[in-house]
Amino acid sequence: MSAVIGIDKLNIRLKYSTPRDLHIYLGYKIKNLTTKPISVYKHYEYSHSINYKGIEIGVLNSGLMHNKSNNHIIIFNYVFYTQQQLLREFESEINALEICDISKLEIFIDSDTPITQNTIVKLQKTKRLQLRKNYVENIVYTNYRNNELVKNPSRTHYFEAIGRQKSKKYYLRLENKTEEIKKSQKHYITTFHENSGLDINKPIYRLELVIPSMECLNKGVNTFYKSSDIDNVSRISAHKINKHKLEIESLEKKSSDGFLIFNSGYLVKKNLVEEYRQKVNFKTQYYINIGNLSDSDYLITIFSTLSKLVIKNVSDILPKGFFSTKKLEIKDIEMNKHVKKMKNNVPGKYYTVQDFMTELDISQSEAEELRDKTIRDYNTNRVNEDLFKII
Repeated sequence: MSAVIGIDKLNIRLKYSTPRDLHIYLGYKIKNLTTKPISVYKHYEYSHSINYKGIEIGVLNSGLMHNKSNNHIIIFNYVFYTQQQLLREFESEINALEICDISKLEIFIDSDTPITQNTIVKLQKTKRLQLRKNYVENIVYTNYRNNELVKNPSRTHYFEAIGRQKSKKYYLRLENKTEEIKKSQKHYITTFHENSGLDINKPIYRLELVIPSMECLNKGVNTFYKSSDIDNVSRISAHKINKHKLEIESLEKKSSDGFLIFNSGYLVKKNLVEEYRQKVNFKTQYYINIGNLSDSDYLITIFSTLSKLVIKNVSDILPKGFFSTKKLEIKDIEMNKHVKKMKNNVPGKYYTVQDFMTELDISQSEAEELRDKTIRDYNTNRVNEDLFKII
């Protein structure tokens, strides 16, 4: 039996405050990348095709939604199967900008034997398929084609969540990829299978992990206290701080001030509470590094870690060698309070990087720095009115 792991879909979210300038910024920061305006996609304000080293690899959609930047790069499907080296270089460059994260990701394991499907059937018959709570199996026997209900030859299995949170949960999909390719006409996938050592004369079966949104990666929210010392970025749990506060209050009730001055335990706790004053919330989530997505071992780690959240005993299902005991990195991300963003109705005129460069005759880096400062000033209600008058 042969099997191969890869990516079938990747959407990248970009944190950038001025969506209409984003294509200029990417072209400036990434060598050999050019963009071209195209018809605006859905609810976005701007859409550009992305050409990297002479090959069109995807689309950049950008705009504002609810006064927040809403920017995404959608990589074309054929790139994952025909331009792996080019994609590796692009992922490395886009990741280096440190303004990106995953907004959608689909990782597949393709095999030239039905071992995965047969194992699932066997586990179902012996009642040893251990789905997580609120997960069920759905089998799609039919599909709509040209508004007509037709038989689904790939007979797709979905292991998905139920209820209102369904769209925010990981899920697994199992299908006969050979039959699906006949319908989609994506014959470059067949070429990829052949180049990867799979026997294309046999049916190819695909088990796919789908991460439909960034919210899927969230594990929970924890409250911490941050150090008031700007040189100390450490933090401490709210439980520990609150425990110290209660102990301090208890000691203060029982003892006189003079006695407490000589109580080293009291002083340590008092100083600690004084140092860690700022209460903040951190969102704990799985971290996926875009720059490592071309590494098959890294993909196996993601697949193993997250598919276990759908099927407990997924290691019994995966082809040998495609289950990892490594752990996916977890990060704590500070949850910032809502900040009003700079909009077109600010006093005077809304200036872009290009506007600053033209009006003030300065370089792009200087213009970017000036724009960022203007936005920071506006966000803290300290708009420099003179700036607009000078321009």
